[in-house]
Amino acid sequence: MTVKKSGFPEDTKHSTELHLWHQRSGHLASKSIVSMSTKGIVEGLPKLDQSLESIAPLCTGCLLRKCDRRPFRPTAKKAGSVCEKVHMDIKSLMDMMSIGTQLYFLILVDDYSVLIVA
Repeated sequence: MTVKKSGFPEDTKHSTELHLWHQRSGHLASKSIVSMSTKGIVEGLPKLDQSLESIAPLCTGCLLRKCDRRPFRPTAKKAGSVCEKVHMDIKSLMDMMSIGTQLYFLILVDDYSVLIVA
C-alpha cells in the first residue's frame, strides 16, 4: 500500500471519502469518523473500513492548529492599589437557572487584592 502526501493510502476509495468527511466535520479525528460510520450515526456518511482509523489526515488546517504559538508578553505591572486594575468576565446562558432565576453572571477580580466578586 502506498501513501500519498495527503497521508491517505492511494489504493482505497474510502481514504478519499474519509478525507472529505474529515473536512466536512470540522477536522474531526479519523477514529471518530469511522466510528460514526460503522454505527450509522450520521445520515449520508458511507460505511468506511475500520482499518482507516489509524490513518491521521495530514491537512493544512490540522497542521496549523497544532502549531505552537508565541507566549503572551508579560503585563506592564501589577496594580499598586485596590481597584486600580480590575479583570472582568461574563458567563452567559447557563445550563440551569440560579436560585434567583438568573441565566448570566459577572465575575470581577481585583488585581491588587485578588478579591473575587461574582
